[in-house]
Amino acid sequence: MTDYLSTQKTGLLTRLAGKTGVLYIRVSSYKQVDNFSIPTQIEEGRKYFAKNNITQVGIFFEKGESAKTASRTEFQNLLYFLSHNKNKVDYVVFYKVDRWASVKYPFF
Repeated sequence: MTDYLSTQKTGLLTRLAGKTGVLYIRVSSYKQVDNFSIPTQIEEGRKYFAKNNITQVGIFFEKGESAKTASRTEFQNLLYFLSHNKNKVDYVVFYKVDRWASVKYPFF
Protein backbone atom coordinates (compact mmCIF):
# COMPACT_ATOMS: atom_id res chain seq x y z
CA MET A 1 0.00 0.00 0.00
CA THR A 2 1.31 3.45 -0.93
CA ASP A 3 1.49 5.81 2.01
CA TYR A 4 0.09 9.28 1.34
CA LEU A 5 0.81 11.81 4.06
CA SER A 6 -1.70 14.45 5.04
CA THR A 7 -0.77 17.90 6.21
CA GLN A 8 -0.65 18.13 9.99
CA LYS A 9 -3.81 19.80 11.20
CA THR A 10 -1.83 21.82 13.74
CA GLY A 11 0.50 23.32 11.13
CA LEU A 12 0.55 27.09 11.16
CA LEU A 13 1.15 29.02 7.97
CA THR A 14 2.70 32.35 7.19
CA ARG A 15 0.54 34.42 4.85
CA LEU A 16 2.01 34.23 1.35
CA ALA A 17 1.78 37.10 -1.13
CA GLY A 18 -0.21 35.22 -3.77
CA LYS A 19 -3.22 32.92 -3.77
CA THR A 20 -2.96 29.76 -1.67
CA GLY A 21 -4.87 26.50 -1.57
CA VAL A 22 -5.12 23.05 -0.06
CA LEU A 23 -6.10 19.79 -1.74
CA TYR A 24 -8.68 17.45 -0.22
CA ILE A 25 -8.30 13.93 -1.62
CA ARG A 26 -10.75 11.16 -0.71
CA VAL A 27 -11.28 7.56 -1.65
CA SER A 28 -14.27 5.76 -0.22
CA SER A 29 -12.66 2.37 0.39
CA TYR A 30 -9.23 1.07 1.35
CA LYS A 31 -9.25 -0.97 -1.89
CA GLN A 32 -9.02 2.31 -3.83
CA VAL A 33 -5.96 3.63 -1.97
CA ASP A 34 -3.46 2.03 -4.36
CA ASN A 35 -5.34 2.54 -7.62
CA PHE A 36 -5.35 5.46 -10.04
CA SER A 37 -7.87 7.48 -8.07
CA ILE A 38 -5.50 9.21 -5.64
CA PRO A 39 -2.77 10.06 -8.19
CA THR A 40 -5.43 11.33 -10.61
CA GLN A 41 -7.02 13.53 -7.96
CA ILE A 42 -3.62 14.96 -6.97
CA GLU A 43 -2.55 15.55 -10.56
CA GLU A 44 -5.77 17.32 -11.52
CA GLY A 45 -5.73 19.44 -8.36
CA ARG A 46 -2.14 20.51 -8.98
CA LYS A 47 -2.92 21.30 -12.63
CA TYR A 48 -5.73 23.56 -11.40
CA PHE A 49 -3.36 25.27 -8.97
CA ALA A 50 -0.74 25.82 -11.69
CA LYS A 51 -3.30 27.12 -14.20
CA ASN A 52 -4.66 29.60 -11.66
CA ASN A 53 -1.36 30.65 -10.02
CA ILE A 54 -2.28 29.13 -6.66
CA THR A 55 0.42 27.92 -4.27
CA GLN A 56 -0.37 24.60 -2.60
CA VAL A 57 0.06 24.93 1.17
CA GLY A 58 -1.51 21.65 2.27
CA ILE A 59 -2.99 18.33 1.24
CA PHE A 60 -5.43 16.13 3.15
CA PHE A 61 -5.90 12.44 2.24
CA GLU A 62 -9.07 10.66 3.32
CA LYS A 63 -8.44 6.93 3.01
CA GLY A 64 -11.49 4.76 2.93
CA GLU A 65 -14.15 6.90 4.58
CA SER A 66 -17.60 7.55 3.18
CA ALA A 67 -18.78 11.08 2.39
CA LYS A 68 -22.13 10.36 4.06
CA THR A 69 -20.96 12.01 7.27
CA ALA A 70 -18.84 15.06 8.11
CA SER A 71 -17.12 13.19 10.94
CA ARG A 72 -14.43 11.91 8.54
CA THR A 73 -10.96 12.07 10.10
CA GLU A 74 -9.12 14.12 7.50
CA PHE A 75 -12.14 16.27 6.72
CA GLN A 76 -12.22 17.30 10.38
CA ASN A 77 -8.43 17.82 10.32
CA LEU A 78 -8.86 20.05 7.27
CA LEU A 79 -11.53 22.13 9.02
CA TYR A 80 -9.27 22.46 12.09
CA PHE A 81 -6.34 23.48 9.86
CA LEU A 82 -8.45 26.11 8.08
CA SER A 83 -9.83 27.53 11.32
CA HIS A 84 -6.30 27.93 12.70
CA ASN A 85 -4.97 29.50 9.50
CA LYS A 86 -7.66 32.11 8.90
CA ASN A 87 -6.93 34.45 5.99
CA LYS A 88 -3.95 32.29 4.94
CA VAL A 89 -5.75 29.73 2.74
CA ASP A 90 -7.79 31.04 -0.17
CA TYR A 91 -9.01 27.81 -1.79
CA VAL A 92 -9.92 24.23 -0.95
CA VAL A 93 -9.76 22.12 -4.10
CA PHE A 94 -11.24 18.66 -4.56
CA TYR A 95 -11.56 16.50 -7.66
CA LYS A 96 -15.35 16.18 -7.83
CA VAL A 97 -18.16 17.25 -5.56
CA ASP A 98 -18.74 13.62 -4.53
CA ARG A 99 -15.20 13.57 -3.09
CA TRP A 100 -16.27 16.39 -0.76
CA ALA A 101 -19.76 15.25 0.20
CA SER A 102 -22.41 12.69 -0.57
CA VAL A 103 -24.60 14.36 -3.15
CA LYS A 104 -28.04 13.54 -4.39
CA TYR A 105 -28.84 14.89 -7.85
CA PRO A 106 -30.36 17.20 -8.88
CA PHE A 107 -29.14 20.00 -6.61
CA PHE A 108 -32.42 21.92 -6.74
